[in-house]
Amino acid sequence: MIAACIVSIALLLERRFVPASNPSAMAQGSKLIGKPLDVPGVDWKAHPVRTVLYMSTHCHFCLDSMAYYRRLAEARSKSGALVPLTVVSLDAPEDIKGLLSAEHVAADGVYKLPSADPRLRSTPMLLIADSKGIVRRAYIGKLGPIQEAEFLGILRSGAL
Repeated sequence: MIAACIVSIALLLERRFVPASNPSAMAQGSKLIGKPLDVPGVDWKAHPVRTVLYMSTHCHFCLDSMAYYRRLAEARSKSGALVPLTVVSLDAPEDIKGLLSAEHVAADGVYKLPSADPRLRSTPMLLIADSKGIVRRAYIGKLGPIQEAEFLGILRSGAL
């Protein structure tokens, strides 16, 4: 009984403090690269490059990353970049819009996924998709400063 409690606590702590660059997250990201996203309502052809944020209102890493998402949205609007920020979730769009609004994060669209995609297991997840909805880059979890700068560079340039 005590051993089970210790293992449970260790697993909870690991989930809370393991960085986004862990091998499991990288493996999950590599499973997405080159694969299409199925998000009803998104017109992939409207933009050559699109940022997709997969998130949940119940994800503490998502909440911890809101300041970065706000910087992304602000940098995008200031630079005039034509890379839209699309938010997808299993949560109700109203809940996601409410959270984004409260955190002053401007998104170009919020879409509800009809069911869980087994490739989208972790939140938050920032993806770069092309005009066919094919994932070209995947960043999983709360990003570190290097990943944040890299992603912001892609967003500003609009280049894959």
